[in-house]
Amino acid sequence: MVDLLCKGDRIGPIDGVLFDKDGTLSHSEPHLLKLAEARIATALELWIAWGKPESACDTLHRNLKQAFGWNQSGLDPAGTLAVASRRDNLTSMATVFCLMNCSWPEAHRLAMDSFNRVDQSLSDRPELVNPLLPGTAELIQKLVAAGTKLAVISNDTERGIQQFLK
Repeated sequence: MVDLLCKGDRIGPIDGVLFDKDGTLSHSEPHLLKLAEARIATALELWIAWGKPESACDTLHRNLKQAFGWNQSGLDPAGTLAVASRRDNLTSMATVFCLMNCSWPEAHRLAMDSFNRVDQSLSDRPELVNPLLPGTAELIQKLVAAGTKLAVISNDTERGIQQFLK
């Protein structure tokens, strides 16, 4: 059994540790920004392909970045891309399309098509697995050696979690 310490003070014994994958075990911001960039670029391509005004692309681009929580300093740690599920991010994109005068069915279809195309283009790319944060591997090895039960939670897809764990 492992003792949990906080600033050197013993809090008590623990049987297991539950880790969040992105941002706790791994440095996910670069990957999430690439994902946002790909989703936005695909959304802009579809916007034009669907006969929507090209003159609105700058506004659409800016609004999608804002909806995902992507600002000048990077990714907002409380933004949808950082903390929300794929479904919630898809809803954010569809909402932006609605604000650009699309009906909900049309907005939802555009968002679904954007997400699905990006998912297909990024599948099976092991180079997109986020690197572990410094000290993480050593901590996990110590916990395993002490017999501590470990688990990982994430808003990532099951496939993304499996790739990360490998």
